[in-house]
Amino acid sequence: MLLIAVPWYYLAEQETKGFLEYFIIGEHFKRFFDSDGWEGDKYGFAKTQALGIIWVFLFAFAFPWIQILAVKLWESKRQILQNKWVSFLLLWLLWTPFFFTFSSSLIHTYILPSIVPIALLISYYWPTYNHKKLAIRLSLIFPILIVFATTIFLLFSDVKYYTKTDKYILNHETLSDYKIYYLNKKSYSSQFYSEGKIKNISIKAFKQKSLPQKPFALIIKKRDLKNVSPSQFKQLDIVDSNAHAKLYLIQKKEIVFSTNSQF
Repeated sequence: MLLIAVPWYYLAEQETKGFLEYFIIGEHFKRFFDSDGWEGDKYGFAKTQALGIIWVFLFAFAFPWIQILAVKLWESKRQILQNKWVSFLLLWLLWTPFFFTFSSSLIHTYILPSIVPIALLISYYWPTYNHKKLAIRLSLIFPILIVFATTIFLLFSDVKYYTKTDKYILNHETLSDYKIYYLNKKSYSSQFYSEGKIKNISIKAFKQKSLPQKPFALIIKKRDLKNVSPSQFKQLDIVDSNAHAKLYLIQKKEIVFSTNSQF
């Protein structure tokens, strides 16, 4: 297995610098122990959620089958432990949401391992379920709404703007002539799509005017813009933006961020 996997990991790291840090350290450790600093996968999808949100995802996205199953299990609660098949499937179903109950870094698709036991349990109880037509009709609501909403979104909105990734602003044509920096802390998205070339600039560096000698490009997260005064904005030439960050060209070195910055 190592002979197969290790070369691929090596090649992935050579091709996209930062991959090993993102995948091994980030996905397997930081997501659980540093949710405030962990910003998600290579696409920059921030996934910090409230603890226990996985149960909300389960009951929302497995609708109506999880609700039907809950009723059937309650009705037969005295027989569950006596039925090894049902007990096994129930433990299988509950393990994933139980495990992620204690993680705040997740998305709704993490309930997928529970879908298989849900389907098997539904098939087990289906012959004794008395509202089959209603269940089927209810199960069609979510897919139809998702298809409709997705179609409207794709037709009438700027998809590139709302995607939580720095991929598109990093592909801006003007950036080919400039070095690119990220204020305070670069995102995994920017590391991945810049092939590890993007650098950090700290608030301290700005305050001390320790800036690159040549004009450069700078990405600032929108939540960090509150630390920039109106006079400083005049020295920032905006080039592009997305839902969570803005891309600027810095032509002057006199930019100094506010002294009450909390970075």
